[in-house]
Amino acid sequence: MPNVESNRHLPVNHVLTFPGNTFLSSGATAATYEKEVWEQNTMNAPEGPFLKVTNSSPEKVFEYFKNLQIFSSEYSSIINEIKKQYGLNNIAIVRNKKTIDHLDDKGFVCEESKKDPDCINVEFKLRHTNDIKEYAFIEHSNVWTKDAFSSFNNLNILNPNYFDPNNIRKSDDIIFSMFGDGGSLIRCKNVILTTEQLWYSKMNDEGYKRLIDLGYEISYLPMVRPEKQKYYFETSHIDCHAAIVKNTKEDMYLLVAKSYYEQDGITANAIRQAAKTIDAQVRIIDDSNLPNLALNFDRSDDGTVICTSTRKNERNDLVRTLTEDICVKKVIPTEVPIENITKYQCGGINFLQQIII
Repeated sequence: MPNVESNRHLPVNHVLTFPGNTFLSSGATAATYEKEVWEQNTMNAPEGPFLKVTNSSPEKVFEYFKNLQIFSSEYSSIINEIKKQYGLNNIAIVRNKKTIDHLDDKGFVCEESKKDPDCINVEFKLRHTNDIKEYAFIEHSNVWTKDAFSSFNNLNILNPNYFDPNNIRKSDDIIFSMFGDGGSLIRCKNVILTTEQLWYSKMNDEGYKRLIDLGYEISYLPMVRPEKQKYYFETSHIDCHAAIVKNTKEDMYLLVAKSYYEQDGITANAIRQAAKTIDAQVRIIDDSNLPNLALNFDRSDDGTVICTSTRKNERNDLVRTLTEDICVKKVIPTEVPIENITKYQCGGINFLQQIII
């Protein structure tokens, strides 16, 4: 059990995991080398965005470092608020086996995955490095901690795509299930909304059965249609375009992006039916002026929200709805808009972090 400081924003004896900044290199590379192709072609690629670097001219190298600075500014804007909210000693930095991109005579390429001694014996044991904890994955190149695991009370559900079941001892409080993919769930209090994919395979899933036993009420939301969205996103991640929040009176609200709600003639009714199932009110967020994946925000245990800001003088319907309509406890917009990490690396504020016991 990690030794963590008391914090009203976290469940007792839990820590918040967050990736180190090395992953920003791939986003800066994407923004530098594939800006036009990235926007036009990724929606048609079944495996998602990919890069092939062919130009390593001095001008491109300079542009890369300029973009890296922009990405780093967004990352700092998020982690600074996270530190203030949760406390430095309650944050564990995530690592994995993939090394940082490097520059060679062919341009920016990614080194092959190699074994890292820190990534071998992972059983939720935290290793301390200087003044911040360090946590490691073992078998996945990504650092989206939201995708890797989900914690419910004392139950840790691991995504088998991120962890090797042969290297982690299964127990009553550690199981493997696709319900460990936190991007496929949105939750608040004792309710969970998941994707259609998970919903229709739930009866054979140990994670679903355990969550029902714990008293969670589970329903699902319809799929977000990628052709109706401007930029690439992981279609299995419902938390890209929807979120559940509670206000100071403990009333629940289901927030959905307008581009999602109005994507066809049947989605709106399905969303309202899901909200009725969990006794939540629906609020439609105008996402036309918001950065991509703006609804993928952080909501702490006490109801405080950390979300993206918008460019100067642009209307932020998300902040307005949370503060003026729903009246959540507190809303903290980031110092700079989070628009490049979400656009080129397909992950928002909430993708970057996850709470674990």
